[in-house]
Amino acid sequence: MSRHPGNTVVLEQPEAMGNPSINHTRPRGMPRLLTLQAASVSCGVPVNSLRDLVLRGHLASISLPGCRRIYLDGDDLRALLERSKAVRNG
Repeated sequence: MSRHPGNTVVLEQPEAMGNPSINHTRPRGMPRLLTLQAASVSCGVPVNSLRDLVLRGHLASISLPGCRRIYLDGDDLRALLERSKAVRNG
Protein backbone atom coordinates (compact mmCIF):
# COMPACT_ATOMS: atom_id res chain seq x y z
CA MET A 1 0.00 0.00 0.00
CA SER A 2 1.34 3.44 -0.87
CA ARG A 3 0.13 7.00 -0.31
CA HIS A 4 -0.13 9.53 -3.12
CA PRO A 5 -0.85 13.26 -3.11
CA GLY A 6 -4.40 14.15 -2.15
CA ASN A 7 -4.71 11.46 0.56
CA THR A 8 -5.17 8.71 -2.03
CA VAL A 9 -4.10 5.20 -1.02
CA VAL A 10 -3.18 2.74 -3.76
CA LEU A 11 -3.34 -0.93 -2.86
CA GLU A 12 -0.90 -3.18 -4.66
CA GLN A 13 -2.28 -6.54 -5.71
CA PRO A 14 -0.93 -9.31 -3.47
CA GLU A 15 0.50 -12.41 -5.13
CA ALA A 16 -2.00 -14.55 -3.18
CA MET A 17 -5.03 -13.11 -5.00
CA GLY A 18 -4.92 -15.87 -7.59
CA ASN A 19 -4.46 -18.65 -5.03
CA PRO A 20 -7.85 -20.19 -4.08
CA SER A 21 -6.34 -21.96 -1.05
CA ILE A 22 -5.77 -18.65 0.76
CA ASN A 23 -8.67 -17.27 2.80
CA HIS A 24 -9.55 -13.71 1.73
CA THR A 25 -12.21 -13.09 4.35
CA ARG A 26 -12.12 -9.75 6.13
CA PRO A 27 -10.78 -10.03 9.70
CA ARG A 28 -12.89 -8.51 12.48
CA GLY A 29 -12.29 -4.75 12.70
CA MET A 30 -10.71 -4.44 9.27
CA PRO A 31 -12.18 -1.49 7.31
CA ARG A 32 -14.65 -2.12 4.54
CA LEU A 33 -14.21 -0.44 1.16
CA LEU A 34 -17.19 1.61 0.02
CA THR A 35 -17.82 3.27 -3.32
CA LEU A 36 -18.86 6.92 -3.13
CA GLN A 37 -22.39 5.85 -4.01
CA ALA A 38 -22.53 3.16 -1.30
CA ALA A 39 -21.01 5.55 1.26
CA SER A 40 -23.61 8.16 0.32
CA VAL A 41 -26.47 5.72 0.86
CA SER A 42 -24.91 4.44 4.09
CA CYS A 43 -24.43 7.80 5.79
CA GLY A 44 -26.89 10.08 3.98
CA VAL A 45 -24.24 12.49 2.68
CA PRO A 46 -24.56 13.37 -1.03
CA VAL A 47 -21.97 11.86 -3.40
CA ASN A 48 -20.76 15.32 -4.47
CA SER A 49 -20.19 16.30 -0.82
CA LEU A 50 -18.15 13.13 -0.23
CA ARG A 51 -16.12 13.85 -3.37
CA ASP A 52 -15.47 17.41 -2.10
CA LEU A 53 -14.34 16.06 1.29
CA VAL A 54 -11.83 13.83 -0.53
CA LEU A 55 -10.59 16.66 -2.78
CA ARG A 56 -10.15 19.00 0.23
CA GLY A 57 -8.17 16.36 2.14
CA HIS A 58 -10.72 15.76 4.90
CA LEU A 59 -11.33 12.16 3.85
CA ALA A 60 -8.81 9.73 2.36
CA SER A 61 -9.71 7.86 -0.83
CA ILE A 62 -8.51 4.49 -2.06
CA SER A 63 -7.69 3.71 -5.69
CA LEU A 64 -7.23 0.16 -6.86
CA PRO A 65 -4.75 -0.45 -9.71
CA GLY A 66 -6.47 -0.32 -13.09
CA CYS A 67 -9.74 0.93 -11.61
CA ARG A 68 -11.07 4.48 -11.99
CA ARG A 69 -13.66 4.14 -9.24
CA ILE A 70 -13.03 5.95 -5.95
CA TYR A 71 -13.39 3.92 -2.75
CA LEU A 72 -13.63 5.10 0.84
CA ASP A 73 -12.56 3.31 3.98
CA GLY A 74 -15.70 2.74 6.05
CA ASP A 75 -13.78 3.30 9.30
CA ASP A 76 -12.41 6.64 8.01
CA LEU A 77 -15.93 7.73 7.08
CA ARG A 78 -17.32 6.76 10.50
CA ALA A 79 -14.46 8.59 12.24
CA LEU A 80 -15.10 11.75 10.19
CA LEU A 81 -18.79 11.64 11.05
CA GLU A 82 -17.96 11.23 14.77
CA ARG A 83 -15.49 14.16 14.69
CA SER A 84 -18.07 16.27 12.89
CA LYS A 85 -20.78 15.86 15.51
CA ALA A 86 -21.68 19.11 17.23
CA VAL A 87 -23.47 19.50 20.53
CA ARG A 88 -25.61 22.59 20.67
CA ASN A 89 -26.61 24.09 23.99
CA GLY A 90 -29.96 25.79 24.28
